[in-house]
Amino acid sequence: MADVLAQPRIGLEATPAWNGWTRPGRVTEVDIRLSAEVATRATLDVAAGRQVVRANIDLEPGRVVRLQVPIESAEEVAVSAASPAVPTQRRDVRIAQSESPVLGLGLATGDAVQLEGFHTVALDADNLPRNALAYSSIDALILDEPTLGALDQRQLRALLVHAAECGRIVLLNADLPVRRVLDGSGGCGGRALMHAASLADAMEMLKASLAANRVLTIALPGIGELASPDLVTWNRVLIVLAAYFAAALLAALFFSSLPVLLRMMRAPTGSDGSTGERHIVPAARRSLGGSRHDSVRILNVPIRAQGARLCWGEGH
Repeated sequence: MADVLAQPRIGLEATPAWNGWTRPGRVTEVDIRLSAEVATRATLDVAAGRQVVRANIDLEPGRVVRLQVPIESAEEVAVSAASPAVPTQRRDVRIAQSESPVLGLGLATGDAVQLEGFHTVALDADNLPRNALAYSSIDALILDEPTLGALDQRQLRALLVHAAECGRIVLLNADLPVRRVLDGSGGCGGRALMHAASLADAMEMLKASLAANRVLTIALPGIGELASPDLVTWNRVLIVLAAYFAAALLAALFFSSLPVLLRMMRAPTGSDGSTGERHIVPAARRSLGGSRHDSVRILNVPIRAQGARLCWGEGH
């Protein structure tokens, strides 16, 4: 009976980022908490679609280990933890897939808004990821000052990376020091990082940003289609250029050898009555600067082809 009571028991919890939402083909994150009643080593497996992440973790009594694992988009994620002395613990995590763009809404007030064409997901501070890769699950984000202030260091670091990569973010009534830090890291000239004094202003800024991006996306292909010829035209141009340069090379070789050829043709006959005609080819070859193989080496130029992070820490 004492041996049975002494067997280690593993506690396992798994929570997806973004309140369980992502988009097909994107990256999200699972927040995992591990604990044990006695010291033991556990093997953690996270399986999402074709991706499997495995880690060996030493657990101590009274200590919770938290890991944030970035995973590929999958409707179901299997998280399991096993130790040699106890049965495997397993948790199945369901992740919803949104076909529409996702708007993350982190408001401590709980206010709800809708943006046309977007699926809105309500968030609290712990729903935000600690891996920057997981920000690919959303397309726009609104955060108020209380939610922003509740983020831990790893969450802030991931948010800064997302801002630097031109993530579309609207901050609502953010403190001045926080604004300065985020403004300093905002990519795309700071156009994707916006500040608003009210939720209504935040929505208007977000709509204007999306509209500007939509105009740019539509305009650029139109200019490209007008300016670029089709593939057949490019092939014809390349053929003409190749023929031109080949003819120019032959002409240059001929005219550079012409004076020597004329001198050889005017050479007097030998004592045996033969002419200097037999010297034309050797003389021409010397005028080209070497043998036939030398010229081949010059023209034969070789062508050379050019060519998730796992966050972890102790729980709170």
